[in-house]
Amino acid sequence: MIGFYNPSVILTYTGFVFAVISLTKAANGQIQWALLFLMICGLCDMFDGTVARFVKRSEDEKQFGIQIDSLCDLVCFGVLPAFICFFAAKADAFRIISMAIYILAAIIRLGYFNVMAAKSPVEIYRGLPVTSAAGFFPLFLVLFNLLKLNLAISMNIFMLVMAICFVADFPLKKPKKVQKVIILIAGIAVLILLITCGGDLNVNLQ
Repeated sequence: MIGFYNPSVILTYTGFVFAVISLTKAANGQIQWALLFLMICGLCDMFDGTVARFVKRSEDEKQFGIQIDSLCDLVCFGVLPAFICFFAAKADAFRIISMAIYILAAIIRLGYFNVMAAKSPVEIYRGLPVTSAAGFFPLFLVLFNLLKLNLAISMNIFMLVMAICFVADFPLKKPKKVQKVIILIAGIAVLILLITCGGDLNVNLQ
């Protein structure tokens, strides 16, 4: 059987599986669950690199890990958030355009990251990592709903802003242990907000 199956890659695969589950939840109008599973994807991605550092890997396994991580990131944090927005509120032509721009920006960013990572380990990001979608989408979709904003318009604008941030050329330090702890605490806060207030996002498809 082709491929590699060390613990770090399996964690990446696990995040992808949760992304597929999240897509099915979004398609069924269960937006709260879809966002919860999106956050689990983010958790898997946060720690797959940490696990990789404790696993003895060949050069082929390392290169495979980089490629498979980006491919799964495209689904988990590119395609998935866009389709959660598609199913969360009535879509129009502008939604489709916003989705296309958002996903394209994610593709460009991930391709660029792979090129840079092939030269040397990336210590400083250029622009916003696509994995940030795991925190920003649940947070802002709940906030848009709580503030009674027009969810359809707000999500379109939000996706375009995220797309710009993905490809914008500004430095962002790669998070270390302390920053990861802070991100994790912030994620827990967003999770609590999503659990307590995210039910109103669910769509009645009857």
